Formats: sequence, C-alpha cells, structure tokens
Amino acid sequence: MKRIIFVIIYSIFSLLVSTPIHALNLSSGDTISGYLFSEHSHSHSFIGNAGETVTLIVDEAVSSAGQISLHHPNEAYWTYANNYIIATLPDTGTYTVIVNYSSIHQSGPYSLSYSAALP
Repeated sequence: MKRIIFVIIYSIFSLLVSTPIHALNLSSGDTISGYLFSEHSHSHSFIGNAGETVTLIVDEAVSSAGQISLHHPNEAYWTYANNYIIATLPDTGTYTVIVNYSSIHQSGPYSLSYSAALP
C-alpha cells in the first residue's frame, strides 16, 4: 500500500515539475529567476524586431553548463549557446527562448537576463 501511494505522489509531482514555465513578453532589461529540475527545461518568449541585437544570459549556480536555445517566430530552431547568446534578429515576431542544463543530471536555480538594442 505504501508503494502505491508513493507511486501516485511521485507521478503527480513529476507532472507538475515537467510542465514548462512560460513567461510571455520578456522586456528588454528583464532578469527572471527559476529553478530547473534535471531533465527539464523552461520556455520564455519575447517580441523582437528585425535588425535588433539581443543579448540573452543564463546565470546558474550549479556549473557553467547552462544552455539557451533560441527559436524563430515560425517556431523553428534558430541557434543555441552555453550561457549566453548575442544575435541580430532576422525577422519581427515572437521568439522563444528555452533554458536547460547541458547535463540531464543537473538541477538548480538560474536567472535569465534579456536585453535588446536597435542598430
């Protein structure tokens, strides 16, 4: 009976934890904080304009293995980097940023900073 209760509680916890956090419309100058569990990622987005130079920085306490992937407004994967991205946006639209650790065995707090500047 204890095992059944454990499995039910663990299953509920796994569902809650695996749901990505999605913060719409990051604004230039924002820094947000979160906690990444192993094997999970968080998704955030911002509205960008063609020609803007954006800077995304992940600062995490566990190691220097924070990864950022950036997805184009058409939802296609665009680029990724460890710890930071500096890129000029090719199109106007809503970009998606996905944050995770490079090792599936890591978990811990992180912060994501976003800034944008027109040329």
